[in-house]
Amino acid sequence: MPAHAFLILAILTFALAIIALDARILLAQVILFLGYFFLKDSTVLFTLAGILQIVLGVFTLYRCKRFIDYDYYLQLEKTRLARPNLTKGGNKGGDFNLFRKPY
Repeated sequence: MPAHAFLILAILTFALAIIALDARILLAQVILFLGYFFLKDSTVLFTLAGILQIVLGVFTLYRCKRFIDYDYYLQLEKTRLARPNLTKGGNKGGDFNLFRKPY
């Protein structure tokens, strides 16, 4: 993985972690980002960090996509354009952290 691709993916995942307000993903991203500067000389460790960066980026994108779908259907239910499924039993559907609830 070229170094500039690693940094671009790190910045995008970092931004998604900030939007998602998830401290665990943000901490993992910061560790991988700082590891870039220390592992640059070691080919094997840099490749492993690149693979971990790709996995973390895909995981974050997948969770954000699932949250967007959840939010869309929640809005449909609240505007009565869809039958209540997510808001059954007094659940108002408000979540602060995107990654706590398995969407």
